[in-house]
Amino acid sequence: MGMQGFVSTPGWVKIENGSRHPSDELLKKIVDWLVRDGYLSPSKKESTLDEFLTLKYMSHLSPFVRNMASQHHRTTYKIS
Repeated sequence: MGMQGFVSTPGWVKIENGSRHPSDELLKKIVDWLVRDGYLSPSKKESTLDEFLTLKYMSHLSPFVRNMASQHHRTTYKIS
């Protein structure tokens, strides 16, 4: 992501290590890039962004609430 110019390399390392959360704007840029470069179909853009944002905010919840939200998410989107 650092090479794409979205975030500095040290910033991306912090995101990968879990010591920093990506901003909503960064997540939007990543989804736009995925669509632009053909990794994601335009019809999936909004649902993918919603999923990224959901996962981001779930990480701030207690383990119990995070597990409940994850189960709901899997059931809603039929993810195994």
